[in-house]
Amino acid sequence: MFHNRPCGCKGQRTCLTCEESYEDVASKAKSWVTDEEKEKSYVYCPECDLAWPGWEADSWKVHPDHAGDSIKFPGIKVIQNFITEDEEEELMKHLDEVPWDLSQSGRRKQNYGPKCNFKKRRAKAENFSGYPAFTKFIQDRFASVDVLKNFQTVEQCSLDYPVETGASIDPHIDDCWIWGERIPTL
Repeated sequence: MFHNRPCGCKGQRTCLTCEESYEDVASKAKSWVTDEEKEKSYVYCPECDLAWPGWEADSWKVHPDHAGDSIKFPGIKVIQNFITEDEEEELMKHLDEVPWDLSQSGRRKQNYGPKCNFKKRRAKAENFSGYPAFTKFIQDRFASVDVLKNFQTVEQCSLDYPVETGASIDPHIDDCWIWGERIPTL
């Protein structure tokens, strides 16, 4: 599996398409998280700004009737309904008017910003011509968020995780070198 594939996957990362094509049964059968790890997991609740025992992503929706002992989870801020449903619909329409690139693990992406080499800590901006005009309202709205005051966008990525490809992103910690410590996600 250590070769580029037409689905966009590279190295050890796989999607359902390449797992089927390359008969990579081991990747399909292996879960990256064990039941024991699930039992030790927490889910963040944006309503009370705490993390509660659980595994299912939407388990926070039982607020305020959480079970177990909560923990503080500093460094995260969730703003529900940051954009309206109409804004979301318009944004998605415009995103789909721009070509998507196939990427690893079954996802699709659109990247805007400098090309970064994280090992050498170098950025090349000569091919960067700016962010799409249809996303400007989002960047402008960042100024209304206290922890994003004076935030400057360095890169903008549109990522799509189609269910039919088994799209995913591996657990990781982002490199703060180019982006800093604030990474807004919509």
